Amino acid sequence: MNKGNLLYPFVNGLLLCAFGTASASPPGADPRLLSLLPPGAAIVAEVTYGSKPTYLVLTRKNAADLMDLQSISGVDPTRTIARTVFVATRGSQGLISEHSLLASGRFDPRRIFKAAMENGAIKTEYAGIPVLVVRPLDRDKGISRDLRWLAFIDSQIAIFGTIAMVQEEISRYLARSPADASLLGRLSHLHSNDQSWCVLAPTIHNKEVVRRTLAALDPSLRWEDNADDGLIMGIHFGRQVEIEYETVPDSAGSDGSPPQAQPASSRSPNQISPYLASFLSNRETTLLKVVKFSKRQYGEFIAQEQARELKHVEQMPSQPTRK
Repeated sequence: MNKGNLLYPFVNGLLLCAFGTASASPPGADPRLLSLLPPGAAIVAEVTYGSKPTYLVLTRKNAADLMDLQSISGVDPTRTIARTVFVATRGSQGLISEHSLLASGRFDPRRIFKAAMENGAIKTEYAGIPVLVVRPLDRDKGISRDLRWLAFIDSQIAIFGTIAMVQEEISRYLARSPADASLLGRLSHLHSNDQSWCVLAPTIHNKEVVRRTLAALDPSLRWEDNADDGLIMGIHFGRQVEIEYETVPDSAGSDGSPPQAQPASSRSPNQISPYLASFLSNRETTLLKVVKFSKRQYGEFIAQEQARELKHVEQMPSQPTRK
């Protein structure tokens, strides 16, 4: 089994980089990042950085991109990151194999490129924009052996990912392409105080991911009917931690606009009545649900997810090296 193509609930401690404070602006409000995203992406997820851990659904390659960008850019003492958007799309064989991340903030490309080249990296360019060729790092063994590119735009945006993805994102920047209307429609369902979010398109991920992700929040939602559904999830950290999610049925309209959600009561994970699962069998509607945690409960939930995912990774075979 190829670990790099699997989706999983990603728990990121956000401890390895100097981040900006969390913003109260609407999620995805930075048009610079949204306009670079390829239309029809299988997964799009954003973290607005603060000090809280975040529960998102990503590929393992997305997680590796984050760790590697933090490492490569760590030589820059002026670096700050305000937002990071993770993207995954289907490759030529139909698998979710292409991946990238877009980070807004402040960077010193000259310092970062110089240090990387002193360690054997190669500098090239694409459409007149300098690009650093990043070979697979040792810690990525078993997750990804992809050759990746790193580019910076105006010292304010970092683009890091597989070559095809970075080329498309640079091309969209140069063409001044607008943001994908379908994605904007789904993001309109989020709240302005959501500090991180993720959007999964229906039927492009393995049948376990949405059911497993929702079941981690609410055990009563482990139902086969929503196995192919997509997902919109927003997370807000306040006095309580609120995770709001909405399933996206496979039968959603082709115009990209999500169907109207039907609200459900907000309860803690262990207080959900099984009757709520009936919403998931109605293919004409979606389930809108808010799960609230105390900070202590959320800390325990994150610790459980970290332990579960670590065990899951240790039990999986390694990915063969790409030739």
